[in-house]
Amino acid sequence: MATVCITTSAEEQQRVYDFICTLNGEQISISAIAKAIGMPQSRTRYALDDLVADHKVEKIPIRQFNRNYVRYTYKVIV
Repeated sequence: MATVCITTSAEEQQRVYDFICTLNGEQISISAIAKAIGMPQSRTRYALDDLVADHKVEKIPIRQFNRNYVRYTYKVIV
C-alpha cells in the first residue's frame, strides 16, 4: 500500500506552535486555529501532527462522542 508523507515547513510549525502557546489548555478546533493564524486547515493539521510527533505539543483527548469524533486540547511540552 502506498504511503503519503506530507512535510510542513518550520515556519508553518512555528505559527501553529506560537498560537497554541496562547491557548492555556482551552479546547479549540483545528479549523479555528487555521482561521486565527491565516493558514489552510489541512496545512494546520499536518503542522500540528508534526509538532506532536516531535514531542513539542501534547494532544489530549477531552471529549469523545464516538470513536471517530473526538475533541482535543493541545498543551505545549516544555
